[in-house]
Amino acid sequence: MAEGDEEKVENVPSVAKREKHPITDLDQGIVGWEDQQDPMNPKNYPVTRKWFLLALVSMITLISPFASSVFAPAVADADRTFHNTSSILSSLAVTSYLFGYSLLVLSPIVSIIALYIATVYGCLYLLLTTITTAFKDTYNWSIQISGLAYLGLGVGFLAGQLVFGLLSDRAIVRLKAHNKGVVEPEMRLPLCIFFACSVPVSFFWYGWSIQTKTHWIVPIVGLFPFAFGLVGLFATLQTYIIDSYPRYAASGIAAITVSRSLFGALLPLAGPTMYQTLGYGWGNSLLGFITLALLGMPIIFNRFGGSLRENYGSRFSHNVASG
Repeated sequence: MAEGDEEKVENVPSVAKREKHPITDLDQGIVGWEDQQDPMNPKNYPVTRKWFLLALVSMITLISPFASSVFAPAVADADRTFHNTSSILSSLAVTSYLFGYSLLVLSPIVSIIALYIATVYGCLYLLLTTITTAFKDTYNWSIQISGLAYLGLGVGFLAGQLVFGLLSDRAIVRLKAHNKGVVEPEMRLPLCIFFACSVPVSFFWYGWSIQTKTHWIVPIVGLFPFAFGLVGLFATLQTYIIDSYPRYAASGIAAITVSRSLFGALLPLAGPTMYQTLGYGWGNSLLGFITLALLGMPIIFNRFGGSLRENYGSRFSHNVASG
């Protein structure tokens, strides 16, 4: 193997190489694994089983946004069938299943990240509950074809995930080389700033293109930056939580999930009234200004995340690069 190739292999962060799993020692009060190669340890699963579990979780994750986008075009028909005249119940029909429960997390950085993600996620469901109506009213689309309005979001989600996958580990390798070979969880966060910048774009683009009745392809394309940035933010920040608190990763992710689910369920209730009062242009611009104001949050994560994690959540933290 060439010298350059050897350096690349050494620079790739590998949990298996640097992490020692706890071994059971009842005399010391430690309950862990039988040995480092214990087949019951998920990190020692065969590759095929890991990919199967990843695919299973991915499909479960797909259910939430997919079910919302599938049902959203038929909300008007459901209202007529069940004689519903309340815009609040119409919104809840799309978002009510999002409620969940989780463990409390005693870490300020996790709480702040959860609040940030929840706000952006709530904006997503504001869009999901109004896109169908916007295209039906503006372009006279039927229910049968109104689902096409979600193409911009779908392509954006896919592109964001691909870009995150391509850049994330490369960024870690580059930053590790400048940090004397030590990996820190905060090395995940610079990508967060990149993705966050694309989120506000969609609200102005989509809102005013609908308001001014431009060609229907313009608002559809306008939804792409939001989806692109959203999935990048989720992936970056959730990976950061996992790296920061590997032993309590499930609790950290649960805190984020329950927060975003609550916002995703409740924030869209204000959608119909907001758009009726402000119109699609200024209504979406309001959301755009909110997400613009939140651009400082990823910068704060990047600048102060390490100190918040170490000073206020040290008993939960385990540095991924300690070895």
